[in-house]
Amino acid sequence: MTVARHRRVSREKSRPSVFWLLGAVVEPAVSVLAKIEISGREHLPAEGPFILAANHISEFDPCVVAVAVWRLGRAPSFFTKESLFRIPVLGAALRATGMVPVARASSGVSARETIRNAEKLVAHGRGVVVYPEGSLTRDPDLWPMRGKTGAVRLALAGNLPIIPVAHWGVQEIMPRYGKLRLWPPRRPVRVVFGPPVDLSAYREGSTQPAVLLQATSVVMDRITDLLSQLRGIPAPPSAGIPRCTGRRRRVVLSRRQEVPLPRVAVLGAGSWGTTFGKVLADGGAHVTMWSRRPEQAEEIRQAHRNTQYLPGINLPRQMTATSHLADALEGADQIYLSVPSQALRENLAAVRPLVAASDAPIVSLMKGVEKATGMRMSQVIEEGLQCDPARIAVASGPNLALEIAREQPTAAVISSTSQATAEAVALRARNRYFRTFVNTDVIGTEFGGVLKNLIAVAIGIVDGVGYGENTKASIITRGLVEMTDFAVAQGAHPETLQGLAGLGDLIATCQSPLSRNNTAGRLLGQGVTLPDVIKQMQQTAEGLASVAPVLQLAREVGVEMPIVEQVKMVLDGTMDPRDIAPHLTTDDDKPTGERTQNGQAGGRGALWRSIQRALDQFRDGGRRPSGD
Repeated sequence: MTVARHRRVSREKSRPSVFWLLGAVVEPAVSVLAKIEISGREHLPAEGPFILAANHISEFDPCVVAVAVWRLGRAPSFFTKESLFRIPVLGAALRATGMVPVARASSGVSARETIRNAEKLVAHGRGVVVYPEGSLTRDPDLWPMRGKTGAVRLALAGNLPIIPVAHWGVQEIMPRYGKLRLWPPRRPVRVVFGPPVDLSAYREGSTQPAVLLQATSVVMDRITDLLSQLRGIPAPPSAGIPRCTGRRRRVVLSRRQEVPLPRVAVLGAGSWGTTFGKVLADGGAHVTMWSRRPEQAEEIRQAHRNTQYLPGINLPRQMTATSHLADALEGADQIYLSVPSQALRENLAAVRPLVAASDAPIVSLMKGVEKATGMRMSQVIEEGLQCDPARIAVASGPNLALEIAREQPTAAVISSTSQATAEAVALRARNRYFRTFVNTDVIGTEFGGVLKNLIAVAIGIVDGVGYGENTKASIITRGLVEMTDFAVAQGAHPETLQGLAGLGDLIATCQSPLSRNNTAGRLLGQGVTLPDVIKQMQQTAEGLASVAPVLQLAREVGVEMPIVEQVKMVLDGTMDPRDIAPHLTTDDDKPTGERTQNGQAGGRGALWRSIQRALDQFRDGGRRPSGD
């Protein structure tokens, strides 16, 4: 781009001010370290207020941006941490240069105060530089993350131009979280200013969170495009998603510099949703829970307890909660869904407009099948949110909520059609007591979690009747065969059912009194009717609602499921629980093969699977997160 290099100098640069002194000191110092090349200078207005939205890849880049703005004839001002203004000499200098104090508290009062301070600045025809990401990018390749809405709020409130700017090369002078490199001097740094972003389409709904998120996404896309232009390579599809780096909690780098915690949202504050929120918080994330009931959200936020679902458990301080869906989702790097499976579609209708401009991964914590359609939860999410399936992940495994909330060690598997998404979620959802593995077999992972619930109901029934361990062992063993046959017929890999999402979850759910499905089955075995069982259960037993749609899917692919069939008969009241014999797989007297692995009566399947897993471990040894 060829542009004129001479601009009319603005009054704020030609008029004597403290910026003259700063310019005389800072510009030569920066010029020793950086050879700054500026393009797109015509887009920065010579007079009047403006908002400059920049990418943030180094602690040194504010100096580079400030020098670039000063060279173009404008005085640079930045949003600055409020606590710095309370330091006597420094605070006076910051106020003299028109810096805008930013309150780190998340209250509405603090946010409004920040906006008022910025409005005072632009009322005098000055500009302000904003980093919409709110912190240094956490992307390992230094692409911008998703932005916060403050810059757009200010632009829409004051009808101000918001100008995207990108820079590249400063990371060679001072790497992110690294030390300043003084040699060699004059490293090349390129800065490009883009044309103002047109936000006119968003003015009518400028107070609505969904509108602000969409407008912010447009601004971040423009910054990313400029950066792509500077680097000469296209931005990856995941640009805008802060890829996790595996840091725990808040890592203190110096007295005044800290790495902000990644933000995640968990929708649903039942036992499993709250437990997983605790897992994420203990792994180093700031977690916002969403609860339908304001009083429950208040208890989590103020007392850090959820006594209804997790009695006696203290929740981490970095967990908060709200009953307002938009507040929970704003700024979330990852979104976890833990609502009843039959209510998922209804909840997604409310979520969709709030995440329309977001690329955050959506993670299903639910283990069920939609009764009306027979769809898995990931399919309902894809359809309900109209989003790329590569953004969707599911979590499954031997995960009894109360045990995990007590920090008893366990493991889970994260599955997505995108290996990158699965690994990003797995890196976030892990801590000292919760280990995560990954795979790309979403079908097998989801159906493993669904089908084990049905087998657990059968175990509960025979336990309620009073049958012993032989019967239970038969049901578990033959139930795993049914699970594998069904899942493979739907397109799953058989080995997935031998892992955490299948066998691991099956064992935990069938043997534990903490299992809701086991408890529901035990009540049925004791003669309690299905309606009364549902009334007595304080939480949803997903297996009860999944029996009918699973059997319908089984019939469509020609898979026999005698255990699940007999569970349905008990649920329908057409079979006495004492007559259940689900471990029998044939009605005639002809002996049949045991079929212990996906239709095979011999042992080659198990042997080959062991060899294959050994080869996989040798090939992928040391890679984390590991495949399941």
